[in-house]
Amino acid sequence: QLKKLKNILKNNKERYDHLYQKLKSKFEVRKSPKDSVPNYDTFIFFEKNKKKRKNILKKIKKNKFGTKNLPDAVEWHCSAYWGHALSKRQIKNSLKTKNLLFSAIAIPMNLKRTIKDYKKLAQDILSIN
Repeated sequence: QLKKLKNILKNNKERYDHLYQKLKSKFEVRKSPKDSVPNYDTFIFFEKNKKKRKNILKKIKKNKFGTKNLPDAVEWHCSAYWGHALSKRQIKNSLKTKNLLFSAIAIPMNLKRTIKDYKKLAQDILSIN
């Protein structure tokens, strides 16, 4: 697997870059933390409008792409839902994070999908008003 890593990272970045170049002007895109080296395995962007976000998710599904935990698994991963393990104060402190996560959409980079697939996906997302 390590022999494949360089090629995987290169291909991830190519797919990521196609989405980034097309969508960066219309959406806020997640920034990588300072001094980090991204592996480009996921493209994350934000849409606060619920109706528009729902339509974007429909386009993603129509193109036979999935999402990577955002927004579909927020209830599992976000501490705002962990009343069984956290205090009310801790839950309250995580509500800002919950709202941010619900506005996020994460598209995984999949080497079985072509760059053409990612270009079409970006165009379909951009077609939503």
